[in-house]
Amino acid sequence: MSFTGFRGHLLRVMVRGHIAIAPSPARLTWYPQAICLGLVHTGGTIRAEEFTVLTPRGISLKFPTVSSNFLRVARLKGEGGKPVIDELGRTAHVFVVEFSKPPAGMVREKITIGVTDKYVPEIVIPITGRIERPASLVHKATQ
Repeated sequence: MSFTGFRGHLLRVMVRGHIAIAPSPARLTWYPQAICLGLVHTGGTIRAEEFTVLTPRGISLKFPTVSSNFLRVARLKGEGGKPVIDELGRTAHVFVVEFSKPPAGMVREKITIGVTDKYVPEIVIPITGRIERPASLVHKATQ
């Protein structure tokens, strides 16, 4: 780039900037994203399943709701009743899902938890699988 009337004189442009690296904000996460029971041969109850929700500071959870009366969800307490905090400052909430006498057939249920996060207003965890009863129990039930 040169100026008119000043041939041979060049303009050198320098740009300086300051880029601050900020850690990414701690995000709401939960795992597993879904619970798959697979094929279950049972005569009564199914083993309990656990899931964890990590909430950043200032985000709280509402009480979980379930889509069926054979599901029950309870929040587990940390050791000594104190909350567990991860390395990003999120609080770990551990839940246990219990199944009592589910009906035979396909399982398509869900757990829903309301959240005070404006980006994720609720967590939905689908539960899928198939329940089969042993033939001897099916025979007794029909008599």
